[in-house]
Amino acid sequence: MLLEQMRGLEQRGHKVVCFTPIYEPKVCYPDWIGQFKIRTLVPQWLTWFPDGLIIQMLTSSWLIIFQFWRFFKFDVLVGIGQPGAWMAFCLSRILGKPYLVWMNQPTRFLYPRKIDHKEGLRISDKKSLSTTIINILKPLISYLDKISVSRADVLMCNSRIIARWLSRIYKRKVVQNYPGANLGFPKKDFTWQDYKKRLKGESRVKTKIIKKPFLLVSNRHFPQKRFEYAIGIMPFLIDKIPGLNLVITGGENNYTKSLKTLVYQLGLRQRVVFTGSVAEKELSRLYQQTVVYLYTAPQEDFGMGIVEAMAHGIPVVAWENAGPGEIVINGQTGFLIKPYDLVDFGKKALELLTNKKLNKKMGQAGFSRVEEKFTWKRHIDMLELKINRCKEKCSLS
Repeated sequence: MLLEQMRGLEQRGHKVVCFTPIYEPKVCYPDWIGQFKIRTLVPQWLTWFPDGLIIQMLTSSWLIIFQFWRFFKFDVLVGIGQPGAWMAFCLSRILGKPYLVWMNQPTRFLYPRKIDHKEGLRISDKKSLSTTIINILKPLISYLDKISVSRADVLMCNSRIIARWLSRIYKRKVVQNYPGANLGFPKKDFTWQDYKKRLKGESRVKTKIIKKPFLLVSNRHFPQKRFEYAIGIMPFLIDKIPGLNLVITGGENNYTKSLKTLVYQLGLRQRVVFTGSVAEKELSRLYQQTVVYLYTAPQEDFGMGIVEAMAHGIPVVAWENAGPGEIVINGQTGFLIKPYDLVDFGKKALELLTNKKLNKKMGQAGFSRVEEKFTWKRHIDMLELKINRCKEKCSLS
């Protein structure tokens, strides 16, 4: 999302530079991250160390006050989450510049969701002392978090549910601004998406050949995403549609190993494909060629994968909870299922797999809904408006 924000603002004539404590271009959109101006705040030689990421974040949070000279030329500071909000706050106080804070959710380790309590939180997939360090510093971090977020000139977030949550915590007005998606094809060419073409043939991703039809799951590999729900309904679906496959994208980690174990136990090794990280063009092609998109995370702040799938004319099956409930119109652009009802989850997926007319109708409705409410243009319009008002406020003071 950050890269899309940078690109959108640059296209409108703004000069944008990203300063970050952690920079790993090989794992963060390597196919296009090189197009942007990205600067590091501390040396990146600790990334191999188990506690390296948390050390870099903590070090950057305090060294930022000695790097204020790097920010003289900027008109507005934008803090993305934490420690971005804290660093923007510090620079704002030193340089007298306005700052905007964007948050996808409240700082997670201070305000965890129910599923976070169950699964735990981690910054790195490696074993480390991160949790211990954070717990020791938690009272101080909580205080600094509230100061830096609550005093921002503008506080923005990605959904209504998160806006209400942030408002309760930080006791201030929150601007809700939905993230967007790039439309998979021009509206006039929507008829390209022929349901029959999604049922027959093959799709290639890297060296993998995927036989159609297939379901698609795309997200970061974390236990909170609950990919096992998609795997769990496959035996039921394959019984009805023997040639069906499931495609799961995303960089692999320890959670992926547990998913592959489940796949083996269910005898699905020939039916579930793990692609690893894929480039944006490859992901777009997968969206266009899948039949149904599954979104399995039960407690999600928003759900970018849902918007991206709908932008490609693909109906969605998701849980009727949190962010997805703001995106999907149940029965029109997809199905929203009562959380954890896997039987109904599977039945609704099967209905979209077998009912050509319904699949096409919901796909078209989803495409129209994204075009109306969830484009990057709409998102950048609001972001640019708030940034310009920050500039005006600074010039008047």
